[in-house]
Amino acid sequence: MPETGWSIFELDNEYHEGRKWLIGAFATGRRHSNNVEIGYAKGDEGWKPDQLHYHKVTEEIYVVLSGWMRIEIDSMIYRIRRGQVLYVRPMVPHKVISVQDGAVWLLVKAPSIPDDKVIAEE
Repeated sequence: MPETGWSIFELDNEYHEGRKWLIGAFATGRRHSNNVEIGYAKGDEGWKPDQLHYHKVTEEIYVVLSGWMRIEIDSMIYRIRRGQVLYVRPMVPHKVISVQDGAVWLLVKAPSIPDDKVIAEE
């Protein structure tokens, strides 16, 4: 397929091929972007809880497409459900604690900075 200024990705195909991250600074060709990272995740057997972390510059946006997830933010636990969007600013410690089996969400990070994640002390 020739290089173009746009791309279409089939989310389930990407997921089954092992690509959690669709777009970002780490990718090449049509998938490369320093402006944004987009990931697609599911609450299935391969899902693992996060470590408490923050980002120095990057903003994170969780878009829950189905099911729910529990996220710790600033030592409080929140349940984010289908149809809700969580926006986490830089320097705010957070981690995904648990997700409903079958939950599906998009994770959008901007800008795309590969070494921006800092593991926080718990």
